[in-house]
Amino acid sequence: MSQATTAKHMTLKGQYEAIPSTSPIGELESHILGLLHPFRDELFGREPKNEELCMKKDRKALVLCKNIVFLVRNKKYANGEHIDPESILIASRNWEPMQRGETSATVGIFIQGHGFQNDLLVRVNVLKGDSVVGAMAAEIDKQLSFLWM
Repeated sequence: MSQATTAKHMTLKGQYEAIPSTSPIGELESHILGLLHPFRDELFGREPKNEELCMKKDRKALVLCKNIVFLVRNKKYANGEHIDPESILIASRNWEPMQRGETSATVGIFIQGHGFQNDLLVRVNVLKGDSVVGAMAAEIDKQLSFLWM
C-alpha cells in the first residue's frame, strides 16, 4: 500500500506548492496529477489568476486522478497485476500545431501491463482553449457510469 501524501503542483518558477486539500492523495494520484501538469492551462497564465477558480480546477483535477486510479485498479488488479506510478503514462499527438490553432490534439493516458504492453485508458481530442482535464473528466465519467446502471 502506498502512503498518503499531500498533493503538490509545480509553479511556473519550477517550485512545488501544496494544493489546499483536506484529504490525502495517494502515490498514483500524485503521479497522474504530475503527468497532467503541462496540459493544465490555468497553471501557465492563460487564464485569470483567480484563487477560487484555481482551487476549483485543482479539485476537478484531483477528482479526475482519483477516478483514473479507481479504473486502473478495477481493470488491472482484477488480473492480479501490480500497478505502480511508472505504469501510468501520458502521451499527446499534435500538441504544438493545436497550440497554434492549426488542428486538434489528442491526449491519452496509457497503462503499462506486464512491463511491455500499453493499454489505452482514456483518449480525448481537444482544440486550442479546451481543457484537457475537463475533456478527460467527461470521458472517465462515461466509463464510470457502468457502476450506477
